[in-house]
Amino acid sequence: MRKIKIINYILFLIFVSCNDSDDSIEESITDLNCSNNYALGIDIDIDEDGVNDFIIVCSKDLVGAMFPWDGGLFINISTYENAHILRKSYEGLFFLQTNDIIYAEQSLENGAWFEESRIMLSKLFYNDSGWNDEWFVNSNIEEYYMAFKLTNENTEKIGWIKFEFDTINGQFSIINKMITESDSLIIN
Repeated sequence: MRKIKIINYILFLIFVSCNDSDDSIEESITDLNCSNNYALGIDIDIDEDGVNDFIIVCSKDLVGAMFPWDGGLFINISTYENAHILRKSYEGLFFLQTNDIIYAEQSLENGAWFEESRIMLSKLFYNDSGWNDEWFVNSNIEEYYMAFKLTNENTEKIGWIKFEFDTINGQFSIINKMITESDSLIIN
């Protein structure tokens, strides 16, 4: 009789400990949301002419089976009508680095101007392991300069914005910018 009580007690402890550990590691895509400062988007009037040029928005998306992750948070920069972002390759990379040259009229080998939305930061979710620990910057280089072109009624301007990213909390800062009406601009 005593052996049965001991066995029952051990089985009970195993059952309780298994249930506790399963509950504590279960994580879902609803466990993390975009921070409130991205809720309606952050408008950027980079040339301070009273017309917004870009908007930065965070979105939570579930992705299809063709991707190795199951969903995530994505911080995108999008253009308004008057703005274009320089994409320097078909892979979609758009950050530049010091000493790169921006041309008002880009050639195919130097990239192309697009009115579009580009992912700057992402935090991915995997069903089998949960959220990544840190945010990922959509770049293969360590400097984060984004080239842009603004076209208004009478002028065309080119320039760059230097971003800084906090990969712990998904925040960004604009730490420098340069705008000109010339045909080319060196990032420095």
